[in-house]
Amino acid sequence: MCGRWRVRVIACAFAVPGILFSTWLWTTDGHFKQTTQSIQSVQPISIQTIQFPERTPVPDLSDTTTISTATMTTKTTMTSQLHGFPHQVNPWIPYQLDAQGIEQLERGFNFPLGCNATCPAKTFRCSEVEVPRCFDMDCHCSNGFLLPNEFQTSVSTHGRIAVVLAGQTRSFFSELMNEYWRLFLAQFHGDAVLFAVLSTVSGQKNRYSGLPSRMKDQVWSKFTVRELQKCLDQLNVTWDAVFLDDSCSWEVARKYVKDRILRDMLTPSKPGKLPGEGGYENVFRARTIAFDRLLQYEKETGRRFQHVIVLRPDIVTYFGNEDPVSVVRSVKDTVLWFNDMVSIFERKFATYVFTVPATMRTLHSSATDPDAFLALHHRLWNRSNTASRIIIPHGHLGYHGIPFCGESLQAVPTIPCKPGGFGLWIGIVRDLWRVKGPQRVCLDLIRGSLKLLQEEFRRLGVRESLVENFIVCHKDM
Repeated sequence: MCGRWRVRVIACAFAVPGILFSTWLWTTDGHFKQTTQSIQSVQPISIQTIQFPERTPVPDLSDTTTISTATMTTKTTMTSQLHGFPHQVNPWIPYQLDAQGIEQLERGFNFPLGCNATCPAKTFRCSEVEVPRCFDMDCHCSNGFLLPNEFQTSVSTHGRIAVVLAGQTRSFFSELMNEYWRLFLAQFHGDAVLFAVLSTVSGQKNRYSGLPSRMKDQVWSKFTVRELQKCLDQLNVTWDAVFLDDSCSWEVARKYVKDRILRDMLTPSKPGKLPGEGGYENVFRARTIAFDRLLQYEKETGRRFQHVIVLRPDIVTYFGNEDPVSVVRSVKDTVLWFNDMVSIFERKFATYVFTVPATMRTLHSSATDPDAFLALHHRLWNRSNTASRIIIPHGHLGYHGIPFCGESLQAVPTIPCKPGGFGLWIGIVRDLWRVKGPQRVCLDLIRGSLKLLQEEFRRLGVRESLVENFIVCHKDM
């Protein structure tokens, strides 16, 4: 097995005043048991990697479910015929991107591409349990496609924010980045819960980064689970983590996912190696694992998060002079992106955002119409002069009609989320080869400004000695 659960003794506590919390303990007969207690308040405690015991089977999709919120109650009937999807069974199992599917994807792009930051359609609002779905310039509110784990969870939201940190560990282990993440998360004033999926082995290409050319094409760093747990403990937030011993392939990701629809999405239709198992695709599967953990957390606490922010472990995210919490909570009825590296959205969009692997499988499928797909790229290029042919993850949202905005969007141009934008940008902090001891890091030669990153570190309160020693990657390192 490429990934495995490494922790044997677990204590999970949820810092939510006046509610029940569950504790999972390892017993002498080799099973987890659950105890339930009433608490008023607790300090954040690490929710470490565990394998949950078998749960009561989820209800059949034909069940009728009542969803209650603080502002409304709506009765939603979910059937096995999920309308609006070609297969009519499971919306996240790969569909066929034939000419008609490509047309639907383009119509989903037409709304964000045709609407600037002051467009009245941008003020289109839906309820807490509905998402806007927009094709061309026509929008309507639609009930979210709730996953089985969500059926058993109260939809009442609260002010907490889920922070998803998934991907290769890379520079996250460094002293500089560990201090950065601690100070970054402190800005959420205890309202953030971290869901991490990290690797014990990570690599990155030297090309374009400025890393030494004398080194091999891939720079590999190694970490132990204990080292990564210690890093997470130092962040002073409630966290949940999965540690992978290998790349997050389809097979590895499937083993960590409990939700049956998400697991189906990650299950090959036939045995053998699937296309799309490179580093770029791995991060989206790692995010699906984190989402599955988020679902389990919500089920145990009986509450859903209000917003979600998705980040990469090796990236510094800068919001200009704006408070990150205010930025996150201001994103309404759309999904904000910076490239594929950062995304911010209301919790109700999570199922759409974290099911990108479904479209990844589709694009590698022989059922995709290559002529129609190439013609779509030509039309996008002629319309917005974007030469990139990378259509994931935004094409996945476009197919489902989910509005999005942001910067550096690859196959589509920058789409302002508000007049003047948020001023969001990133810097990639690269790591040099590491087996043990401290980790040396440097700023990617292309993606990031040393001056701006140093200013951001100082604004947060990172130790000056770490800031002064932070430099741009170069071949003589």
